[in-house]
Amino acid sequence: SYVVAPVMPRLRLRGAEAGHLARYGRWILVTAWAALAGRTLLQLGISRQLGAAALGVYFMAGKLAFLPADVSNQVVGSVAFPVFAKLQGDVERGRRVFRTAVVGLTALVVPASLLIVVLAPSLAVDVLGEQWEPAVPVIRILALVNVIGILGDVAVPLLQGSGRPDRSAWMEIVQYGLLVGLAWVLAEPYGVEGAAAAWLPAVFVSQLLAVRFVRGALPRPFAGLGAPLVPIGAATALAVGAAAAIDAAIPGLAGPLVAGAAGGLVMLVVVAVLDRETGMGLATTVVRLFPAAAPVLRTFGFSFEDDPAPIDRADARGL
Repeated sequence: SYVVAPVMPRLRLRGAEAGHLARYGRWILVTAWAALAGRTLLQLGISRQLGAAALGVYFMAGKLAFLPADVSNQVVGSVAFPVFAKLQGDVERGRRVFRTAVVGLTALVVPASLLIVVLAPSLAVDVLGEQWEPAVPVIRILALVNVIGILGDVAVPLLQGSGRPDRSAWMEIVQYGLLVGLAWVLAEPYGVEGAAAAWLPAVFVSQLLAVRFVRGALPRPFAGLGAPLVPIGAATALAVGAAAAIDAAIPGLAGPLVAGAAGGLVMLVVVAVLDRETGMGLATTVVRLFPAAAPVLRTFGFSFEDDPAPIDRADARGL
């Protein structure tokens, strides 16, 4: 390569740029430390007060209940952060990307989480085994945490990409501080269910901070969000009802498997019909956030523009 392009690299230390990166990076590190310390102290509290068996119940319940949010957040975090970073200063397009991320995440996380809530008994007993029946209430509580925390899941990449990682760090610090404190108080009198319930107020307070910080970063960030969320809520209610009825009718391992598939199918069909009748563009919104979903959505009758710009190309296509 040096024969073709004889350019020798030079090492230069730019103090101003290094200082900026250090100031930015320290808050990212604080965010990671807060999450790690919070989860570790929570598990330590459960183990010390309730024993290893209760910790195993909590750990398995968390793995299952947090699955929808964990999978979706990996996509949103990897895609939304660089987009918000590119759109610094363009608040209007940043607001559009924020709305796209909230609607798309809601359309995926809320139905999946509520299906887990409804199917928790069958998932624990028929899929995992009868020994995991004590995990049912814990699974339900933690699955609801996914629903409450959607706004924060989008606010974190927004704040970090907008150059305010300190605010996302404070969200994590407050959330895990409350979580650990409440869990240690509630675990002994209420068991592992009490420790799991500590997530609900902790995440709720964190969402209040997210609302404040997002409003400081974007103009009218929540304007117009109600319209696309209403059909998502209606479709979710029908899907959850259908899944519950099917699960009750089919015994054994087949019950939750068929019920989950049927609930997902009902969700897709109802949203497709509502999207077509209202012209809200829900399918286009989801595909912009998760481009790989386009072939599946087309199969179930969704219609959207031939090449909806994913949010990682928002700066080029003017999302």
